[in-house]
Amino acid sequence: MSPRFTARLQYVGIDLTAGRRVSDVAALDLDGERVAFATALTDDDLMAVLADFGAEVVAVDSPMGLPTGFCCLEESCSCAAPDRAVGRSAERALIKRGIPCFWTTKRTIIKSMIYRAMPLKTRLEREGYTVLEVFPYAVKRILLGKKLPRKSLPEGLDYLVAGARTLLPSCGWPEPWAPGHDQLDALYCAITARLFALGQTEALGDPAEVLIIVPLPTGSVLWGSEDQLTSAGLDRPAR
Repeated sequence: MSPRFTARLQYVGIDLTAGRRVSDVAALDLDGERVAFATALTDDDLMAVLADFGAEVVAVDSPMGLPTGFCCLEESCSCAAPDRAVGRSAERALIKRGIPCFWTTKRTIIKSMIYRAMPLKTRLEREGYTVLEVFPYAVKRILLGKKLPRKSLPEGLDYLVAGARTLLPSCGWPEPWAPGHDQLDALYCAITARLFALGQTEALGDPAEVLIIVPLPTGSVLWGSEDQLTSAGLDRPAR
């Protein structure tokens, strides 16, 4: 859980789980100077964390809707996409950009998480939050370049930490700070929520479905100089 904050951290990322283990949560202010982290097990815990942060925009790492024509993800049900397309339109848009992702199909391995995410989205919106679906791997590919080390390896974690420090050069990071990949996924969701507030994102997919929000590929106000990127061992983001 998070402590209660006197200053608001409005831009929040959630690395959602199916609910059997805690979800990591990260929060940023608009200036990119303050960051905080928390964990939450239940949806009620998540709501309490968001209230403590003073959240406004909540970016969630999970599919939060079904493909057109689907009423569920059960193989026993006859529901299907009218054109027999695979997955959702936003996922197909990512694939066209060369960014692999999990397809939302009846054989998905993250069905339990999706079933959690859909009512959570409804609850968050009912409470007045702006809710974004975010895929942090796509965020990293766009902001840090295509050559991403595996996030499960130490060099992958180091790369993502260096990227976060470069993206948010004025941020007061906790010291020591040795995040795992789940906390980093939450952080890159929060970075996307902040970029959304700054008008530096685009929406992928058919508006009839839940859209996936990604950073603009043309650069952002967060990026430093070429020398800063090189010294951090990062690529210039794709143009």
